[in-house]
Amino acid sequence: MVDFAVKAGDKVEAGESVAIIEGQASVQDALSPISGEVVQVNEEVDNDASLIDDGDEGWLVRIKASDSAEIAKLMSEDEYKKFCGS
Repeated sequence: MVDFAVKAGDKVEAGESVAIIEGQASVQDALSPISGEVVQVNEEVDNDASLIDDGDEGWLVRIKASDSAEIAKLMSEDEYKKFCGS
């Protein structure tokens, strides 16, 4: 289950919770990687949380960045895979 803490039009700060994801064994906050305005929320993952495992359809929110310098600090895809141990 995904419980969104934001909706389109909301402003978020990097590190702020945008959703709570409840799995079989745990509950985790999904944190915004950047600051900006939420432009879209993927309600489909609330209907089918298994989409989160899908790289194309499993996104949670789309954010219009308010500080482009934060984008430069994000991990690359390879760095993220290494971080996750895959």
